Amino acid sequence: MMTKNILITLPNTRQGQGICNAFLQEDDDSFKLFGTVSSSSSSSSSTHESIMLKQKGITPIKCEIGNPESFENALKESQASVVVLITGDEFGPRNNISNNKLTTTLAKKSQEDCEFENAKILIDTCTEHQDQIDHLFFISLFACDEVPDSLTSYKAKHHIERYLWQQMSVNMGCFHYDIIRSGVLFEIMDGGRPMNSLSRPGKLMSAFAPKVKIPYVSSLDVGKAVIAMLNDPDTWGSGQILHAVSSIASGRDCAMALSTVSGGETCKYQQVPTMFLWLAGFGAFAKYFNQFASTHASKRQKEWHKEFLEVVPDTVTLRTFFSGIGQWSNGTNKFGTPPPTGADSGLQKLVRPFQTLKIADEGAEPQVNDVGVPTDYAVIRTP
Repeated sequence: MMTKNILITLPNTRQGQGICNAFLQEDDDSFKLFGTVSSSSSSSSSTHESIMLKQKGITPIKCEIGNPESFENALKESQASVVVLITGDEFGPRNNISNNKLTTTLAKKSQEDCEFENAKILIDTCTEHQDQIDHLFFISLFACDEVPDSLTSYKAKHHIERYLWQQMSVNMGCFHYDIIRSGVLFEIMDGGRPMNSLSRPGKLMSAFAPKVKIPYVSSLDVGKAVIAMLNDPDTWGSGQILHAVSSIASGRDCAMALSTVSGGETCKYQQVPTMFLWLAGFGAFAKYFNQFASTHASKRQKEWHKEFLEVVPDTVTLRTFFSGIGQWSNGTNKFGTPPPTGADSGLQKLVRPFQTLKIADEGAEPQVNDVGVPTDYAVIRTP
């Protein structure tokens, strides 16, 4: 089988790492991975990113976001026939490191405008090299076509989708392309931001209301979807949208799954106070998706879930995800160890425990539903 060179933008982000890992898990040599890193030779972060990629067997390609010549050189150097376009904060004004006129102008624009303009440059460069490119995947976000203007990153994704469709129509489908709208990543539960769900042993924190069902997916499963779509050119490649949703779970479901894998440790679910979310910049995000998921989205999410399982049948469940992490994000407490005693942190004082979840029958094997969430739990509310 002929080896395909894959060029992935932002390979060291949560989304990028999962997609890279999916390709690396393939047993054959049908794929060779390349990942973009900052082109700043003096940047220590750029060197660190390159080392991380090389350790995984991924070839780092220096690329200056927003510079068409730099991305063109990345295409030539990698000889990539497949491009996986991931965008994010790195496409925004804070990360424009070039002194050229384009990025200097973008530095005065919003995150939404910068992300769109920089992605547009990459898409245009791909169309100029259509003889080399066989397939382009854009990793978007679910419901990006109906979010309010305040969610700039989501709005930018929809603008990029529309531009990609427009360019493919103008250029008569010069290469295959598809869009994957990712659900909320499991990985954000183990991040470093205020929305981190595993920041304190024994407590699962979230921005979402406890009963609200949210579409989740592992970044690894997004990568599996890319591979499955590449291997099925008769079905994919005509600009279809695949919603990557492997689990539909509420905060309670997440706490139940975590309690199951944490060695019998009781897990409390806590919703971060609204005031703190707004102060931390996540208020609009939480408000919209609490409303989105609790009103008209239930049926649609189930349809997305069913469609995604047809493409990726062996998805990561909540239990599998938590088992893979194995510890709380403080880096010292393994799941199942007693939480530390003493005064709560300043953040924890703001957070009021909502409920405690315990196994109804500790002697029985937990029963789980189709997304790996136990169904035999009793809910005991805390004072």
